Amino acid sequence: MTVITKAALAAELRVSKPRISQYCKRGLPVRGDGKIDREAALNWINRYCVSQTSADKGANRAQRIVREGGVKPATPKQSGRSKPMPGLPKSVPHGLEPVDDCFNPFDQGALAVGMSLAYRTAGNATVVAVMAGAPMKIAYTIERLMKIAMMEAVASVCEGLGPFEGNADPDIWNLEAFVKPRWEWLALQAGEPVDEAAWETYRQERLQIEGAALSDA
Repeated sequence: MTVITKAALAAELRVSKPRISQYCKRGLPVRGDGKIDREAALNWINRYCVSQTSADKGANRAQRIVREGGVKPATPKQSGRSKPMPGLPKSVPHGLEPVDDCFNPFDQGALAVGMSLAYRTAGNATVVAVMAGAPMKIAYTIERLMKIAMMEAVASVCEGLGPFEGNADPDIWNLEAFVKPRWEWLALQAGEPVDEAAWETYRQERLQIEGAALSDA
């Protein structure tokens, strides 16, 4: 285990220190002394950090470091649907706090609906994929890509509203608020064993292929 500071991690990923602090607030593992386990941090960013636009935010570099053997990939863990964090105002559902940045009811409603759909659609898409006969590695990849697609859709529809005013890529998403697919149940429906590590490998391979195709276009 290599223990580093937030500043060192920011430098390695070529992002700002405030960006790392934002990740810490959203769940990036931090030691009791305020420092960071480099391997755990890179794996967390590789797994959970996506952008609603093409902005990197360090995720691409973290993924490259993990893929090239700079750290040992973490074994994905099955987790249930996250529960609201204690202490949040009851008037604002978990994950929708940015709605408070809007100044009129219409804008608040538009952003609330958009974010709520984004948090749910990716999980629902996995069920549709499996019911349509897709193998689990496809359903898993669809879930990851659908998150990005929905966040981009919200950014497009809500352009100029609240946190999107003057910022096309605001850091508004709480990744723990996304509905978690029931992978064990889905695998049972697909007649496959649960193997998130293999599914994640396939997802990364597909992203590399798509990235290469876009570069050649």
